[in-house]
Amino acid sequence: MVPAQSGFRGGRREPDILLNDARNENTAALQEEINKLPGIEKFTYKPIVTCGEVDDEAARYFNETKLIPSFSFIDPFGYKGLSLNIIKGVIDP
Repeated sequence: MVPAQSGFRGGRREPDILLNDARNENTAALQEEINKLPGIEKFTYKPIVTCGEVDDEAARYFNETKLIPSFSFIDPFGYKGLSLNIIKGVIDP
């Protein structure tokens, strides 16, 4: 999972919502539900749903990107590769 692969680097504002899962069927179902939300077409920055495992590239992203203020939910049981380095990158100001 690396947000830069989703195309929102290079001077553009970071997305308001980034959702990731390692399983294709979960991300497809999630995207389908997001598309059904009333008013979703009015969002300037629609939620970005990615599919991939958490890896060193994700750790690098979260350590180099300032996410303050933010709300982050990290499921420690749902990912291979989730490390303290990633969590540190998410919570360090």
